[in-house]
Amino acid sequence: MQTLKKNKKIACLLTPIALASAQLIMTTAHADDVVGTLPTVEVVGVSPVASFNIPLNQYPGNIQVLRENDIESQKSSSFSELLGRSATSVTLNEIQGNPFQLDLNYRGQRLSSVLGSAQGISAYLDGVRINEAFGDVISWDMLPESAISTITMIPSSNPMYGMNTLSGALVMTTKNGLTHEGNEVELTAGSFGRQRADVGVGRNLGNGYHAYAAATTFREDGWREKSDSKLTNAFIKFGRDTEKTSWNVSVMGGASDLKGNGLVPRDMYTTNYRQGYTFYDITENKSQQVSFAGTHKLSNEEKLSLTTWYRHAKRKGNNGDVNEAYREYLECTENLSLYDSTCVTKFGGTAASGGSAGVAGTEPENAVINKNASKQETYGITFQWDKQLGAHKLLTGLTVQQSITRYQQWTADAQFDNSRVAIIEGAFQNQADHKGKNNQYALFIGDVFTPVPGTLLMGALRYDYAKVKNDLVSWDEAGDDHATAESFTYKKLNPSFGFSQILSKKITVFGNWSQGMRVPTAFELGCSNPDYPCRVPTGLQDDPYLKPIISQTAEIGLRLFPTEKTRVTIAAFSNLNKDDVMFVRAPNNTVGNQGIFQNIGNTQRDGIELTARHRESRWELGASYTYLKARYKSNLELPSLEGNINVTPGTRIAGLPEHFFKFAAMYRVTSQVRIGGDIQLYGSQVVAGNETKNTTADNNQAIGKNKLAGYSILNLNANYEYVKGLNFFARVNNVFDKKYASYASLGYNMVENGQIATDADQVKGSVFYAPGAPRAVFGGVRYEWK
Repeated sequence: MQTLKKNKKIACLLTPIALASAQLIMTTAHADDVVGTLPTVEVVGVSPVASFNIPLNQYPGNIQVLRENDIESQKSSSFSELLGRSATSVTLNEIQGNPFQLDLNYRGQRLSSVLGSAQGISAYLDGVRINEAFGDVISWDMLPESAISTITMIPSSNPMYGMNTLSGALVMTTKNGLTHEGNEVELTAGSFGRQRADVGVGRNLGNGYHAYAAATTFREDGWREKSDSKLTNAFIKFGRDTEKTSWNVSVMGGASDLKGNGLVPRDMYTTNYRQGYTFYDITENKSQQVSFAGTHKLSNEEKLSLTTWYRHAKRKGNNGDVNEAYREYLECTENLSLYDSTCVTKFGGTAASGGSAGVAGTEPENAVINKNASKQETYGITFQWDKQLGAHKLLTGLTVQQSITRYQQWTADAQFDNSRVAIIEGAFQNQADHKGKNNQYALFIGDVFTPVPGTLLMGALRYDYAKVKNDLVSWDEAGDDHATAESFTYKKLNPSFGFSQILSKKITVFGNWSQGMRVPTAFELGCSNPDYPCRVPTGLQDDPYLKPIISQTAEIGLRLFPTEKTRVTIAAFSNLNKDDVMFVRAPNNTVGNQGIFQNIGNTQRDGIELTARHRESRWELGASYTYLKARYKSNLELPSLEGNINVTPGTRIAGLPEHFFKFAAMYRVTSQVRIGGDIQLYGSQVVAGNETKNTTADNNQAIGKNKLAGYSILNLNANYEYVKGLNFFARVNNVFDKKYASYASLGYNMVENGQIATDADQVKGSVFYAPGAPRAVFGGVRYEWK
């Protein structure tokens, strides 16, 4: 908390604010787009490190780009929300109910802040991979949003973007004092007690030197009960650009205190979806990062690039949950005449015999508090050499990264009060203590070949080597500790190739095939032994080897330019994950949230993307449609309420709609007034735990077991430029106050009439929902000056 206060002071010293978030549909970029200080011919790099560029409209894939004006215009709460509203093939799961803890799905694979989630998207900031070392999660709250100038969504399993690039990579670049000289301040306030301030200051110091600083502070009461959150972060960049050499040093840091309510059972969702199930679910993040990036031209055809970084992050979690042992106890005591030996073993007492009723044992507390803490340090360096050889643009290089992690878990018995807040009843007991080291090495080479004007061929090879070492200490129910050491090695050569061909001024065809890899995380490797199941995100054990996930993607598409003001993109993709990893119930274990991570065979995600955009002097329209077919390709068993359900090839993956459509429009009423709106429509999705449409293996009927219905959302925004540089803005989210849920899962509902159940008859199987935010109104002011 002290760090949070210090960072708030830093933000105030840097001055007020500058940020905003998205406009219209984020589609393939076009060569005549001119935004801010960007050049008229738009280009994109072919690797995360500063490198040679190729024209965006010749990229061999359905690449998407948001620039400063796009980011600024829509005033989204966070970058994940911005991408969910604007990007083709992106959906959001609001499982935590917090704008900075959203799960982002791109082409059916996830980038999430939740530990234990399977991550299929890599994330980069100025060439530095920012997926956290432990669990590959992303901390959305630690992004310096007011300092980011460009967001690029790289499609496919492109190996040039390293680990976790299964469906794509999210690449962000920051501002500097040369491209963003001046001052910008933005203040926002509105529903749910939200207050936000962003500031940016850029300076051209002369003789090539430049500096830029930015900061963000945010706090709100939250739209659900007991969900207040706050964060602050700051970013500073200093560097120099000369004719041959460019370099910069960046420093960023932040701290947050986020509360997320999670899912709610059907009865709560239908009566008052602002409720929380149990309390509290608290996540505290702190992080610091220092990076250096430099390039030097040996000649007009040859360049060296270097990026190096150090990242330190801490995360603390504190969750008040229902004690599964308490539910089992209620089931045991429902009919004492049947009280059996299994119940005696768990809770004591006497089993029923000879017609006599059993005697119940000791009743466990109805709540448990799970507490965890992680520390992560990452060091890394990437070196790259670029060379122009006639029609070939070659690049080669290496990346070395080492991560040192520490994860600890504790649990304590607790009792719920009348507001379902878990109050600790006993001392915290050790559950797990993990120390890990992850060494990664990569060699890569790529070639962009332009044999004739209008034809582009691109190929790459990347060899990845990773060694994961874990020292684990776990504690059994008797309190005895068990220490083990384990080591896992992974290595793979991954290729990619692609092409684009300009057939005419109005038609370009493109295609690619790529292979990427994800190494199982230390968290997954520490919870994969069937004999020692885990309660995510609790304990880790000594566990067996998990295979790496190998992802292969094929994509083909067209870019059409029917007029100078209109562009249309059509793309089809097929993505196969081999030996995918998933959390499943351990064999012979009936506790709903205990299980293991294991390789489950193959999963497939096929899709079609359609995007269109038209611009006139006073108005713009954009639209995108995605058909996504996400399926399991192997036979496996998935956990449900009790027992498992048998999944066969072709079964849909939960949490992903098959159809989603986005539309956005903007109209300039006068030279000073601009109004706009956007609509998202999402089809139905499968409820997790009910993938086969059979509620559970024992046919226990769950309330609201059918698949989750689709929904649509309308948002409106307006901007008034009072004088040059001074803008007033307003935004209304969910204009019609639509009640919807973005994700659903089966579970046991332990709450009746707002109170924790006291007998087994009150415990019912139910669908649990991730409710979406109700109508919200936000307004603010933005001022820019030199």
